[in-house]
Amino acid sequence: DEQKEGFTIRKKLSRFQDRNQIKEVPKNEQKTIESIVDFLEAGGQNAKWDMHDDLFVFTAKILRDSFTFNRSTFELERSMKNDLLRFIAIDAQTIRYLETIDPYYKWKNPKSQFAEKKFDGRSYLPRFCQIWNGQIAENPINKEQIVWYPWELAFETRNPATDIWRNGYGVGEIEVLSQVITWILNGLQYNGNFFSQGSNPKGLLNVKNGDSGGQGVLNSLRQMWKSSIAGVQNSHKMPVVEGLDLEWIDMQQSNKDMEFQLWNEFLIMITCSVFTIDPSELGFQFKNQAQLFGEKGQKERLEHSKDKGLKPLLVYLQKIFNKYIISELDDNFEFIFTGVDLDDESQYLENDEKKVDKGFVSMEDMFEKYSHRKFNPDKDTILNPVYWQAQQAKMFGGEGANDAVDEMTGEPDEGAQNPFEDFDKSNESNPIWDMTKQWMKEKEILK
Repeated sequence: DEQKEGFTIRKKLSRFQDRNQIKEVPKNEQKTIESIVDFLEAGGQNAKWDMHDDLFVFTAKILRDSFTFNRSTFELERSMKNDLLRFIAIDAQTIRYLETIDPYYKWKNPKSQFAEKKFDGRSYLPRFCQIWNGQIAENPINKEQIVWYPWELAFETRNPATDIWRNGYGVGEIEVLSQVITWILNGLQYNGNFFSQGSNPKGLLNVKNGDSGGQGVLNSLRQMWKSSIAGVQNSHKMPVVEGLDLEWIDMQQSNKDMEFQLWNEFLIMITCSVFTIDPSELGFQFKNQAQLFGEKGQKERLEHSKDKGLKPLLVYLQKIFNKYIISELDDNFEFIFTGVDLDDESQYLENDEKKVDKGFVSMEDMFEKYSHRKFNPDKDTILNPVYWQAQQAKMFGGEGANDAVDEMTGEPDEGAQNPFEDFDKSNESNPIWDMTKQWMKEKEILK
């Protein structure tokens, strides 16, 4: 059911085929789909107790790398026949392009240390490598450099760019928001330090006439204040100064300057806009949120957020699964996410109802569309008043109307009487009438 949340494996169709006309999946295709789903959910051909990632853990890993480094990478392990065995997510921040992505590399570097390998009849150079401490990592066993050929590693950039200075790596959201994120962290650090080790006192306690009590009285007051009134981790320590009397001098009327509420809200809105999500999904409710994100309410804002943020992400995942996994298992099938547009089914039903009401299609056509079989009037019943009125009009206004009445009354139909039969019988012995009929037949007046 493509209206339920999840994913499905379905057969690819021609651009001229209608998926609604497919009535049933053949048995052989069902077995193929079952094997593909099992392969995906198990992360490949893995035993139960092997250390491997299932589909959900694998997706979480590559999505985190995609949002952090703007690329997703996973290794494709193959058999000796180059059949796909399993897929394993690896650290995307350590993967780099090699110079061999340059189409002229083999002519500029005829003595390259990288060897060519053949796949599907074509020769390829390694395309990716793993970097560690600024150098290409080496296999600790055979001391060979860790490189991958195109069919051994999946490398996908979610936000690609044509900027020549980016060397094909694209621009990620975190890189775009680098300065904004720095400001957000500075605000958090400022507020955190204010409560943990802030030096801005709430006020001054001025001890007037301190000479009369002596230094001992002043020290006792300071010790008592520190032990019983000081804040968490000695924050907001109260300065005590000598004077004539005790006087409290308030130095902090409001904490609005510390909060920077409008500034923080502005930074959060920019961050959410780059990631194309609604702030309410993160728990932020702003006063002017209705003006900024639509005035129709929470549901419409979340739908907008889903269309702009979730759907492109699902399309990105579909492309990865179909390109690197499903096409390797059976290129006649494809992977799609389902249940993304839950309101589409009601819209489809409403459109079909309008088509029937306007006479574009018949009720029998709609029955066949949703039941995937022809309408049988002897077995099927359509509970629709318009349909039944049309059927009754056909029954009592058509050629079989008299037969239906006779069946209801039990009187046989004797056929219609010819009004000229009685006249002809009364003039059978009239010679004038016989000659008149003969003349009318000759003149083709009487047939």
